[in-house]
Amino acid sequence: MALSITAVVLLAIMCSTNLMSVEKAGIRRAANLFSGPEELVRQSMAELAAVVIFLTVVAPSCRLIAMIYVLNRSRKAAHPATCGGCLPLPSNYGHGR
Repeated sequence: MALSITAVVLLAIMCSTNLMSVEKAGIRRAANLFSGPEELVRQSMAELAAVVIFLTVVAPSCRLIAMIYVLNRSRKAAHPATCGGCLPLPSNYGHGR
């Protein structure tokens, strides 16, 4: 679960920071996770931009949140009496008939 929570934090950091910045001849250009879809929208490819955003941010976020939910529920779930690492022995085990 710790790795899943760390992945959510890192995904949030990646969405909010610049991946790369270039400055040449006084012109500065910065690229982040959303600069590609922004350029696609400017070039009249909004549908493709939506697919890129979905595959880059939304799908991984949903997967990580679902994984944290499942791991959290599995830690809190009550385990049946027959599932405690090994099967329990019958109460009369070892007492011949």
